[in-house]
Amino acid sequence: MNANHEILQSGRNEFVTMLSELQSIPAHDPDRFETTDGLDNSDCTNGDRADMALEALDCFQAACSMTEDVDTAASDLVCALLHLVHSRGFDLQLVLQNGLGHFLCEAGALSEEDEDPDLE
Repeated sequence: MNANHEILQSGRNEFVTMLSELQSIPAHDPDRFETTDGLDNSDCTNGDRADMALEALDCFQAACSMTEDVDTAASDLVCALLHLVHSRGFDLQLVLQNGLGHFLCEAGALSEEDEDPDLE
């Protein structure tokens, strides 16, 4: 196995581990604030993040002339965002890992001992 393949396999293993963390996330806490970017903007709570995401989802559904449930529309939006990332030549796996890592941290699923959710 060459070095590049080993790095890719390591990244896949890390991603699968992160996916398994989704089973243990605490209940949604709209007042929770956790920074992953060091900006310490306590005005941006998980409730605010969910509200911003719903606005983006509403715009996406309007652009697509769709009226789906939130979970279906969110899946479609994630898919469309992956098409964007892919079309721009970015690393899809890294984008997914970083996004999932940030979510787990902000949702309170990662302990303080866990490393930075960015895998860059």
